[in-house]
Amino acid sequence: MKKIMICIPTLASAGAERFATELACNIHRDKYEPIVLVTNKLDKNSSFYKKLISENIKVYYFEDCSYRKKVWKIRTLIRTEKPCIIHTNVGAALHMLLPIAISFTMTRHLFTAHSMGYRIFGGFKKTIMKVCFHTKLVIPVAICDTVKQSLIEAYNLKSENVECVYNGVDTAAFCPLEVEKKSSQIVFVSTGTLYHIKNHELLINAFSLVHKEYNNVMLRIIGDGELREQLKNQVEELGLSNAVIFEGNQSDVAPYLRTSDIYCCTSKVEGLPISVLEAMSCGLPIVSTPAGGVVDIVRENENGFIVESDEKAMAEKMIKLTKDVEMTKKMGKKSRELVMKYDIIKCAEGYEELYKKYSRKG
Repeated sequence: MKKIMICIPTLASAGAERFATELACNIHRDKYEPIVLVTNKLDKNSSFYKKLISENIKVYYFEDCSYRKKVWKIRTLIRTEKPCIIHTNVGAALHMLLPIAISFTMTRHLFTAHSMGYRIFGGFKKTIMKVCFHTKLVIPVAICDTVKQSLIEAYNLKSENVECVYNGVDTAAFCPLEVEKKSSQIVFVSTGTLYHIKNHELLINAFSLVHKEYNNVMLRIIGDGELREQLKNQVEELGLSNAVIFEGNQSDVAPYLRTSDIYCCTSKVEGLPISVLEAMSCGLPIVSTPAGGVVDIVRENENGFIVESDEKAMAEKMIKLTKDVEMTKKMGKKSRELVMKYDIIKCAEGYEELYKKYSRKG
């Protein structure tokens, strides 16, 4: 059985970490044995770590040692486990370059780009990765068509030299409520780390405009981060303390999505947000800014709306869905229908095809 070493800097609560965990858990075990390597810091209280352990997946990490020792330990791990593919995510791509080089193995290196090409690396790091991409020491894999095009432009690559496998979601775990909601309250929901890229300030301002017209609306903000207090102060200043709920980090967001009505994404930049796929899988219509790959999965006027980063434009679509419950239901059903082709099993199978393709050339 061929081994796949999936590398990620941490197992914190974020999209790339969720992707790495779900991919490891959904690879067909009769074909491949997944191994996870945390290249920076591991929190054993992480829900992702606990899930990996519960699935009997080996998780390696090397903390409290110098850079030199860590490189050598990873090199030794590669030579011991002998993976046919080393699959890196975010910063782990750079962490693994030297250990792979000094391991003197024929292991191929695949790298999944979780954000737009111009954002994943900068400066000297970008120069290093550009050389690696062009010499095919590292095979870039995009998570959607928009991210693929951004990689081609940022690194001057040919289309055929960039692979593409769409992110996936567990459509069995993230599913709509079986019984119809009885409450007349309209619940907006957003999930993500509370920092500037997610642009929750815009979301709160847009929601305040909705709340002025409808008093039966509520906004749930799931996640935590450095801007929590600033955003709470914004809510208080707008007089929305009883209508906006900060739910904090949640190990399982599915129950919150199922009991909400409309998902909002106000990000400035995204790759292909798993959070939006999860919301679609729970049967929610989407109101989103045109951030990265969101435009690849949200069909205008079918399962949601794409609006510019403007609070009035965002509020207009939120109000449209608030006053038209039938439209909300129809778009939610379309979201569920569309998301089925992005099931995590199909995502895993897409990567298995890449593992097969590139391990042959080892």
